[in-house]
Amino acid sequence: MSIRQGYAIRDFYGWDHSSGSYATFATAASVGKLLHLDDAEMNMALGISDFIMPVNPAKRSCYVPSMNKDGIYWGQHAGTQAVMMAKSGITGRNPVILDDKYFPYLDTLGDKFYMFDLYIKFYSCCRWAHSPISAVASLISEYSIPYNQIDKVDVYSFGNAGTLYKCAPHNEDEAQYNILYPIAAQIVFGDCGPLESSTTKMLDPRIKPMIDRIKFHHEPKYDKVFPAKRLSRVELTLNTGQKLVSDAFEPKGDYNSDVSMEDIKYKVYKMNRLYAENDVIDPFVDAVLNTKPEESFSKVFNAIKILSITNIHPEIKFI
Repeated sequence: MSIRQGYAIRDFYGWDHSSGSYATFATAASVGKLLHLDDAEMNMALGISDFIMPVNPAKRSCYVPSMNKDGIYWGQHAGTQAVMMAKSGITGRNPVILDDKYFPYLDTLGDKFYMFDLYIKFYSCCRWAHSPISAVASLISEYSIPYNQIDKVDVYSFGNAGTLYKCAPHNEDEAQYNILYPIAAQIVFGDCGPLESSTTKMLDPRIKPMIDRIKFHHEPKYDKVFPAKRLSRVELTLNTGQKLVSDAFEPKGDYNSDVSMEDIKYKVYKMNRLYAENDVIDPFVDAVLNTKPEESFSKVFNAIKILSITNIHPEIKFI
């Protein structure tokens, strides 16, 4: 429902809302269900949430990265408050999704599952930076290039990617909503995962000089296929003067690409091994993959709880 509401409000208002906007709707629906709202109360809660949601533009998080990212925090608060208001008798009818124009979104409930259209991230940064990371990684792997042999990096990508932050980061948000730092991290550290969003990595003395060697170029022909495709290519100029050119890459993990269950399990283990041993991760993976529909969800929920509170490396904060 939240994704459907997102499509509706983006069309209704004529510009891209951040995910915090439709998270308000999802929060109201979820909290309302947990508190056993009746149909009338739930309708009011959803109507109120539609009216008090944050309406910050999606690109605000790109221009000036901060912990306000996408208005998620206020969206969750507002959604919860919408439920409390509905329970106290406050009314708020007709969320945008109920307009006749958007009836097809409701008519496909139970048949069309928009969650299956979501992508999977294999790098810990904004999706718009993923294709140039893959392009750089491909050249480094193919030609076995040490980072200190790279003199210049030219990145050619779609215009929206250029709206991301371009300065050397000083905190996790500036690292994640950045177009240059993730590429520099891939070059210097060989990865752009959760640890590369830590201040220890982003303040490494090798990072700032590498960022200074990376130049972003807007490639108009890639705009023609955006957002269906998020294409990027890179050109590496080595200290010797040799120039290496990549193919145009798309981000890995799109819903219509060949992402296997092994790919997903690899990501789960890679991320969670920062905080837990396999004896905690294994039961989580088993519960998610093998719990039958007719079995109690408590097995999955308990595995999630145990994994979420485990941190064998307290010096690494949860990212």
